[in-house]
Amino acid sequence: MSNSFLRPTAALAVVALLALGACSGGGDADPAEQSPKPAATESSAAEDSAAVDAATDAASAADADAEAGAAAGGEADPAVDTSFCATTEAAWAAANTAQVSMSVEHPRTLVTGFENARVALTSVEPPAEIAGDWKTVTSYVATAAEALSKADIDSAKSIVGALDDAGKDLDTDAMTAASGRVTTYLDTTCTG
Repeated sequence: MSNSFLRPTAALAVVALLALGACSGGGDADPAEQSPKPAATESSAAEDSAAVDAATDAASAADADAEAGAAAGGEADPAVDTSFCATTEAAWAAANTAQVSMSVEHPRTLVTGFENARVALTSVEPPAEIAGDWKTVTSYVATAAEALSKADIDSAKSIVGALDDAGKDLDTDAMTAASGRVTTYLDTTCTG
């Protein structure tokens, strides 16, 4: 698994919004076509949860298939418990997918991106080896999601203001480092 948590463009979008403190949501396309529905609604939250559940179920099935293959003669290291891999990787991938769609040009995507990532990250309990780093990333995402849930999603200025306020409590460097460690751990531990 080689997904980094925040793609460079999404990370730049967030940093740019926090640093600049202003943005216009202008664009040529119809915002209703390009902006997802707000994540704060109950139906959207249910859809997000269902998507995470589906990804987790699919990953669990894939993990069961991998375990069956290992039992049939594969070379698994019995000292390393990788039973967490499928669900943890699925949650990490779902959070990554949520972040990829974030765009400065479409501030609503920041609202849904952070909320969907929060839902994904809080859907599993990570292994002890990365629990601290997982918590750092989850806290960052949850802080941004909470701030954005209070913003007027139809106002780029409100969204930027909410992120600016949240930015006072966020350590992007710590989150980026923690994200890298989680990705490295999953890449090296959950191979197969």
